[in-house]
Amino acid sequence: MTPRRVALYGGSFDPPLHVLGGTTTASGAINGSVSVDSGAILRVAADSSLVAHGDVTVNGTLSGGNASSYLSFRGTTFTNNGSSVTLANVYFDGGGGQTIAGTGT
Repeated sequence: MTPRRVALYGGSFDPPLHVLGGTTTASGAINGSVSVDSGAILRVAADSSLVAHGDVTVNGTLSGGNASSYLSFRGTTFTNNGSSVTLANVYFDGGGGQTIAGTGT
């Protein structure tokens, strides 16, 4: 199976986003939960932000396109069991209690 690239840019995406494999590049808002499977990559587009309104679970890789890429996490629980989360900035700005969990780096 050949990995494929899926790109989501701008606007908002309402259903849950589940990255099963390959690389998904995104910016804008995701109103549902976000999960990244082992071996998969969710990349925030260069010079862009990704706003996650639901819970985020990373079992693969969450990365930024460049030093200006960032994640604005507004959900309740951010779980990192993956190989890496490498973004210049991750903002926890949910306005209420938020939890960070997991064994990843």
